[in-house]
Amino acid sequence: MDRSISFNSSSAIQTLSIQFPNIIKVTSFSIEELQAVAKFRVFEVEDQVAYIHTHVDCSYLEELPRSQPKLDENRIFCFIATQLNMSDRARTDKDLSQEQANTLFQQIQSLSLPMKKLKSQFYIRYNEQSSNATILASNSLYQYNVYLHLPEKERMKNLSH
Repeated sequence: MDRSISFNSSSAIQTLSIQFPNIIKVTSFSIEELQAVAKFRVFEVEDQVAYIHTHVDCSYLEELPRSQPKLDENRIFCFIATQLNMSDRARTDKDLSQEQANTLFQQIQSLSLPMKKLKSQFYIRYNEQSSNATILASNSLYQYNVYLHLPEKERMKNLSH
């Protein structure tokens, strides 16, 4: 794989966290650099496959509880996905959140197509030693989030268009 992307000196390159040194934020204002990134979404760095995620929001969660069952990327996704579909009040109910996340986790190997699409909008990395997580969420997730919170009548109207 001979794909190289060179960034000029005005580009800002930073590691987001010392616990996740493989996640690097690059900010560029060069059209040429942005075109190169758009062309190569996957490339190789020292025999390691690297993925480029453009236009994402990054969240960093520290000191996550070391609970049973053990946390991992799939379980974190399940908590996010179930809470996206909950009201603000329901999200504060720890037991309900846990129960719904566990139910979704039991189905993780056979997710529905909409849930698979939602999962593809996230890049989640969990560091078990530090109990921290980095979550990259696609900007298109906003559209999904808005859709989930529309009243049922509005959802049906949007689906018919």
